[in-house]
Amino acid sequence: LKMITDLEEVETEYDLVLADPSFPFSMLPWHNLLFWHHLSALKQKGSLADSCLVMPGKFRLWMVPVHFVDLWKIRAPLGNIQGFDMGHFDRIIDEASTNCDDNVEPQPLWEYPCTALAKPIQLAEFDLNDDLPESSVAFSGEISIQSQEKVLNGLTLWCDWELTPGLITSTGPAREVIIGEQVCWNLDTKQGVHFFRKHKPSSSISYSAIYDPREGDF
Repeated sequence: LKMITDLEEVETEYDLVLADPSFPFSMLPWHNLLFWHHLSALKQKGSLADSCLVMPGKFRLWMVPVHFVDLWKIRAPLGNIQGFDMGHFDRIIDEASTNCDDNVEPQPLWEYPCTALAKPIQLAEFDLNDDLPESSVAFSGEISIQSQEKVLNGLTLWCDWELTPGLITSTGPAREVIIGEQVCWNLDTKQGVHFFRKHKPSSSISYSAIYDPREGDF
């Protein structure tokens, strides 16, 4: 067993890569796609055989629209408090959030109850045996909201890593997602959350995402 701290220290050719993609600086689950960049670097220096088996071999990004019981309040305007109109303050905070906050933020969702309003949908998939794309990759589509019992106020995102067909490690739900019921989340990782500014009954959501291989992020 040899501990390696730099890819330049890899000097021989290997026919198996077995990994748990996890980096201490990763804020969102898909930031661990840095693993794909490391694989690409090892291929370029001839350290991986043509028949090399990579585990995990596939990455999948998932999402599900939800109703949060409380978490949505961190982005909610104050409105009128004890007779004081907080509208001006709300506008300042909203403008600052629009300019500075990411569209998707990390949250440990096991701490914040939410109800699934649709079945999970796969947003993206990458085969980690392939070379890194040379340019950005775009994904778009539509999600049908299948439960109108609660108001849509958030979109949750996570990723799965497929070791072999049928053997998957997930950063998302710990059990099957059932529409209209509370989602049970993985306790060991954070997920991504997008908050909708307006809360109203919706029949569908249109989405668009771009993976930038230079940044290693969506």
